[in-house]
Amino acid sequence: MSVRVERRFLYIAFGFPPLAGSGIQRKVRFTQLLPRQGWQPIVLTVSRWGNDIIDEEWERQIPKDIKVYRAPSFDPYRIVMALKRQGGNQVKNGSQKDSGGGNSNIARLIRRLFHSISIPDHAIWWVPLAVLWGLYIIIRHRPVLIYSSSGPFGASIAGLILRKLTGLPWVSEYRDPWAANPFRIFSGSRNKIESCLERMCLKNAEGIISTTSATTEQFRRRTPNSQAKRFITITNGFDIQDFKGMAPPLENEHLRIIFAGMFYERRTPQAFFNGLKEAIKAKPQLGQDLQVVLVGMIPDEYRAQANVEPLKSVVEIRPYIPHSEVIELLNTADVLYLPQAKNLTDFIPGKIFEYLASRRFIFAVVPPDGITADLIRRFEAGVIVSPEDVKEIADALLDIYDSHKNGALKVKHSLEDVMEFSWPALSEKLAGFFNEITDG
Repeated sequence: MSVRVERRFLYIAFGFPPLAGSGIQRKVRFTQLLPRQGWQPIVLTVSRWGNDIIDEEWERQIPKDIKVYRAPSFDPYRIVMALKRQGGNQVKNGSQKDSGGGNSNIARLIRRLFHSISIPDHAIWWVPLAVLWGLYIIIRHRPVLIYSSSGPFGASIAGLILRKLTGLPWVSEYRDPWAANPFRIFSGSRNKIESCLERMCLKNAEGIISTTSATTEQFRRRTPNSQAKRFITITNGFDIQDFKGMAPPLENEHLRIIFAGMFYERRTPQAFFNGLKEAIKAKPQLGQDLQVVLVGMIPDEYRAQANVEPLKSVVEIRPYIPHSEVIELLNTADVLYLPQAKNLTDFIPGKIFEYLASRRFIFAVVPPDGITADLIRRFEAGVIVSPEDVKEIADALLDIYDSHKNGALKVKHSLEDVMEFSWPALSEKLAGFFNEITDG
């Protein structure tokens, strides 16, 4: 009987349970599943603050034998906001207020100043103590590999420094593009600094992971001597147990459209709201037969718009809920709404994999020429409309309504068809990549 040899790796993950937010499920699933592939993580993350948004459900899913080290951050903005939180979290009743802790001009000015000096992002203030904690972990636990997950991109800087100090092989993961990220448009000098930092990280990592093939190719082109590097695409995914045995759509009397996630910057429900109003105007009965439920981080601006007729009678906004409740909510949907900004052709929202696993019809308001649209076309999983074309959105909503009334709102793929995006399959792929890096 062979005995599996377990190897340790240092997992640099700035955001980690009980913190909620982008990328948390990915980190939890890999932490759970990689030990089954012979790789034991020792997690290095940031210390909690009183104003963090937390989800204790994720924390309960971390195996008890996983060691988690929490290094404090010198982040002055985070400290000030924690002290000024006025007895409550930044998120209240599902609204997303100004992240400066208030709507005052002074708060916004402080926030802009802070972001201008935090290069590449706020996690840079964590890097000094993260490196010290990382050295301690390496000395005590003797990992054979360093694995960092970004963003924030300060986590990559911590990985780079520890790679230089210890000589351990380093796998650098990027859940989003860095210097070429359309959400990160800065002045000329700032862009030069960010590009330089990105090149340093790409040049010194033994392995580079991206969540889309487009970003993988982008990094490959931007990396000197790329033939000597290992690149791999490992997407986000879904938990099989969440969707095994999920019932088919309930064929609700009302057409029920669900969104679970957050709106921010250029990913907004504005065009969807406008299209919805046009559709109701064209067919008033739609306003009687439609239920739209938006769950998660919804900025106050859009909450206010949804509170005015005709949207008020149709749209319900709920606060952030634990992931298990999100899955239950998806089970009640006829249609799942997937928004994306018009220029994000090389991005894939992480939510799409759970949407595919749920086998609900997807109303994808995404760039038609992007990789998200390609994925939906591959599985014939829904309809694709341009993010800012209000008329197209309205027409699509009316078509969906008619299809629902006729019992024709169905998808063709099965759960087995999308198993390549299950977390066990993805963790096996990641463990194999670790093996390639460490075994030469």
